[in-house]
Amino acid sequence: MAMVKVGHGLRDLKGKRGGNVYTRDRFCLHSNAFPRLVNRNPSSAQKSQRSFFSQCVPAWTALAGTRFPFMWIIHSRAHPVTNKLGEVKILTGRQSFFKINMQRLADLDPITSVPPEYI
Repeated sequence: MAMVKVGHGLRDLKGKRGGNVYTRDRFCLHSNAFPRLVNRNPSSAQKSQRSFFSQCVPAWTALAGTRFPFMWIIHSRAHPVTNKLGEVKILTGRQSFFKINMQRLADLDPITSVPPEYI
């Protein structure tokens, strides 16, 4: 996904889109072909993040018939996040659930089905 910041013309373009990588240095914007590298030995940090994600998926699907997904939607709208470009983004309820619970798992805390302000 490329992050594009538009003002009077194109101000900033970072990321990958359509097989191209866009970067910026002190001189100008650059576009390069994306190298197709395969990481056959993921790092321990990557393995742990994958593990946290795989633990959050069934926890989110278990919330499907309850009122808790609506609580996460309300929480995510009340707590917008700022991305690397300084833009304010509102996450979906699912994104907010995953973001908070993956951090909780990294801190060795259990997964919570309710947003933090309801605990």
